[in-house]
Amino acid sequence: MNVAVRMVVLLLVAAMIASCGTKRTRATKPSASGSSCVAPVVGPCPSCSISCQIGKPASCLPGEATGPTCTTPPACKCGE
Repeated sequence: MNVAVRMVVLLLVAAMIASCGTKRTRATKPSASGSSCVAPVVGPCPSCSISCQIGKPASCLPGEATGPTCTTPPACKCGE
């Protein structure tokens, strides 16, 4: 085999290996995420949870119960 052909094949193999490593690195980078929170279950009141966009704070308030009744439901919202 010609020396020039061997060099071309070697360079192509090296380029393929290098591109595979780059793709793997990009795939494992963590993505940026916004804030989130969870309001727990309180007696008969359910829980709620929310995930907000980056830059918007999450706010969660648990519900309030009086005896067997959920008097104030939980509140989960994204702020400004």
